[in-house]
Amino acid sequence: QWAGRTELDWWATPEARQIVGTDGSQFHPFLDKKKDKHLKVFVDSLYRSAYVEYKKVINLYGMDVWRYGMPKAEMQNATENPVNAGYNMWGPTGVQNITAVMKTSMGLAAPVFDSVPYFIWGDPWYRHQITLHVLPEHEDVWNKDPDSMLTWIDVEPTTGATVAYQNRLQISLQMVINSTDWPTWNIKNGTYFPMFWVHTSASASKKTIHGLHTELTLVKVAEVVVGCLAVIAGVCTLAGIGIAVYPTLVQQEQRHTLGDEEAEKLTLTKVSDVGSMLQYGAADKTLNTA
Repeated sequence: QWAGRTELDWWATPEARQIVGTDGSQFHPFLDKKKDKHLKVFVDSLYRSAYVEYKKVINLYGMDVWRYGMPKAEMQNATENPVNAGYNMWGPTGVQNITAVMKTSMGLAAPVFDSVPYFIWGDPWYRHQITLHVLPEHEDVWNKDPDSMLTWIDVEPTTGATVAYQNRLQISLQMVINSTDWPTWNIKNGTYFPMFWVHTSASASKKTIHGLHTELTLVKVAEVVVGCLAVIAGVCTLAGIGIAVYPTLVQQEQRHTLGDEEAEKLTLTKVSDVGSMLQYGAADKTLNTA
């Protein structure tokens, strides 16, 4: 549930209306880079579920954490990303239409859109309209570091806990001009005019990170020790089996050797008996001849 709702009835498709994922503060433990390349979250500032994807490893106060960021596909229009048809994203790519959200939840009928600040992922048309008609002498206002404007979370992979995050969001109004008595601003009808930005961020303290890192290190050392003990126990077990079985094998080998010797003696005896018989036969023949 979110805000007492089991589904988000302002979106256009059953999939878009679902409330899926965590709030981003905690995920399942023992994350895997291959299996958990994408994590599902519910983004309250976007009024919908979305996903974040693995970006890179970040060292935070001496502890390695995994950075996940919102992918560009979440802000593409329905032509580039058909899934976003459920979020009424039919205009130029780079903004999300939250007009229905504002009307349902706040009773606001104005066309409202959210996006990455400065339309960083948006179609160049958005910037062009502002630069051309509103800020022609301040074109450099758009020269911002894109990474500083993106939303991300840093997750400790063993516990699945989020230890830092940054949220960046821009709210714009689509200008609908019905009066000729418009102020001196040279704003064209249909322009997406930025109203404000939302910049929030937080991080666990250095002391907290160090404490967590120490505990995780102890756990990993304990795992290694237990693994080594298991190997040693296995080797000792095999050695014990070997010690128990070896005398039996030696006795069998001795029996096998004695059997060969007895067979050899028996063979020699038979040969000796044949020799005696031949000698006896020869002597008897001599007597008969005489």
